Amino acid sequence: MGKVYLANDPLLERNIALKVIAIDPGLRAAARDEYLARFALEAKASAKLSHPSIVQIFDVGEDRGNPWIVFQLIKGESLEALLAERRKLTLRRAVLFALDIAAALQQAHSWNIVHRDVKPANILIEQASGKAMLSDFGIVVALGGSSVSNGVIVGSPGYMAPEQIDGRAIDGRADLFALGIVLYLMLTGEHPFLRPTMEETFNAVRAGDYKGPAQLVPDLPKAVNLAVRRCLYPDLRMRISSAAELIDILQPVVLPERHAAPAVAAAISAPTPSMPESFLHSLKTGRWHDTWIGLLQKGSARLAGRADLFTGENLENIQERISLVKSRVATAIKSVSIGKIIDKMRI
Repeated sequence: MGKVYLANDPLLERNIALKVIAIDPGLRAAARDEYLARFALEAKASAKLSHPSIVQIFDVGEDRGNPWIVFQLIKGESLEALLAERRKLTLRRAVLFALDIAAALQQAHSWNIVHRDVKPANILIEQASGKAMLSDFGIVVALGGSSVSNGVIVGSPGYMAPEQIDGRAIDGRADLFALGIVLYLMLTGEHPFLRPTMEETFNAVRAGDYKGPAQLVPDLPKAVNLAVRRCLYPDLRMRISSAAELIDILQPVVLPERHAAPAVAAAISAPTPSMPESFLHSLKTGRWHDTWIGLLQKGSARLAGRADLFTGENLENIQERISLVKSRVATAIKSVSIGKIIDKMRI
């Protein structure tokens, strides 16, 4: 929607991205109003969102009947351009990008905002950090608010969920469907549903007719294959329920250091099946320190003979985790098992 220009903010002395809508004089009044309404909705929605993987909005306004919006300038390229050059990405890079966008969607969905147009062209790769950023909330729908589509299907045909295609009510799961397509494309170099005609493409989406990603990438980790398939279920009841759930599935694939020293984790979680009431009481009352350190010592004892785990970087990582445990465990005491506490602290 509209055109984007490189501009300069003289007051703050910084370069910015200026997005302008040039209204066609011949546009029907109803269509013009809808166009402007979408633009206004983009500004309002974007202004609510603050996240490292969401392109920030700075200002909005209108000049001689043409509305404009000022965005953070991202130095880099779109995922669309990157895929045009490389066709597909490494497993690690694809999953990291998917995690970035899932985190952005988690933030948007927490505000009851659905993007509705997650696709490679709306994902920017920042050159300095290498992270993926979600842009263009120009066709978002605020849940609970009024839609400006007036019955018109809004979105990009190759990335629309079945409920979007059929004009039904949507929620954040439509964005997760689109992200599943993007992840599939990054991993395989192929679009799961694209067919010669739009009608055939829509029918494939509705039927869930696509090759499993593991068929095209035989060494694909099971967790990644599962994540893609969960995103692409046509049936909403079967589809992945939230961005947080998607992050939980994908994160261990590329961030194994957060799940290091499995024997320690196993030792700590061992009491879960028959946890003593006194232990739960110590957590709930905040007297967790002695209990937790005792469990860590027990886990360390189980690792006797595995000194290699406690040298160099591993030792530093474990020491850092123990510090994190001390500072964060109080926020996780509502859990009924140590295993859940560990998961909630995401160490």
